[in-house]
Amino acid sequence: MFGTKKPGFTLLELVVALAIFAILATIIIPQLGRGDARKRREQFVLQLNALVRHAAIDALVTNKMHKIVIDVANRRITVQQQTTQKDDQGQWLYTTPRRPYAQKPLLIPRDYSINNLIIEGFDEMSRFTGGTTTTVWFYSMPQGLTQAVTINMLDKNDKRHAHAYKFRLVLNPLSAQFRIYDAWQ
Repeated sequence: MFGTKKPGFTLLELVVALAIFAILATIIIPQLGRGDARKRREQFVLQLNALVRHAAIDALVTNKMHKIVIDVANRRITVQQQTTQKDDQGQWLYTTPRRPYAQKPLLIPRDYSINNLIIEGFDEMSRFTGGTTTTVWFYSMPQGLTQAVTINMLDKNDKRHAHAYKFRLVLNPLSAQFRIYDAWQ
């Protein structure tokens, strides 16, 4: 009677299997969350690239300067087109172009924080003494070029090593497209 085996698992076999599953879960589950955060960043950059690229093409076609306005305080990005009028100080006036891409602002996700907006080598957010700027813009010129822009951001939802995830967006002035990097400049 001692030599016959009943079908099934022993308690030891079950404990070992559960331990293996627990170890795998502790490795895999955090990686799944990071993948979602990465996909959200990539989706945001795709939308931003579409907006900037449309503005660059529109500037080329209309032969008018376009301004990509980043309203940090209200968490939105919009496009404005140069008009034929100037203000009292001789500065060009801008208006929203009557194009589908420009009618709705691109919203900056709530869990993203902009730390630096570097345009042509100057950090426009901390450029002026006594505080930070809440609205910054860069231009897309009629020649089809944009200004050189670097945006250092935090993704507060993607916490690696107990800190918010730092990423950098760098705009290529020739292609009018941002690229994501995993570190700040």
